[in-house]
Amino acid sequence: MYNKKQFDKPFCGLTLTLYPTGKKSPSFEMGAKANSEFKCSLTKKFFKLSEVSNWFNLPEVRAYRDAGYSPKWGTRIVETDMKYGNSTKEELCFYMVKMKDVGTFKRVSVPPQYQQIQQSAQPQMKEPEEDEWNDQF
Repeated sequence: MYNKKQFDKPFCGLTLTLYPTGKKSPSFEMGAKANSEFKCSLTKKFFKLSEVSNWFNLPEVRAYRDAGYSPKWGTRIVETDMKYGNSTKEELCFYMVKMKDVGTFKRVSVPPQYQQIQQSAQPQMKEPEEDEWNDQF
């Protein structure tokens, strides 16, 4: 069930929980306070939105970058069992995903004949001639 080759590291991400506002679309249905903080899944530390770059440079997260992971944004709706109120909340997550290896690009040398043709096909600049229009006045 758990493919060790595909997921060689535990989940690495910052998660912010959004709660229902009680409004309907086109107004915002979910929201969070401006001073809300993201929670790191690895270190369990909290980071403000302005500190996301600090989180990205942590040694734990840097290990993911060096292993070929790249950042991605995502959301998911979570149903919880609450006694009172709405039981729906949404999680906004900035997480690291392993990119598929698509191979590398090979540099192809351009034949010299093509370069000569390309250089000769460029338009020649003409020297400006005297303006006949200005001579009329």
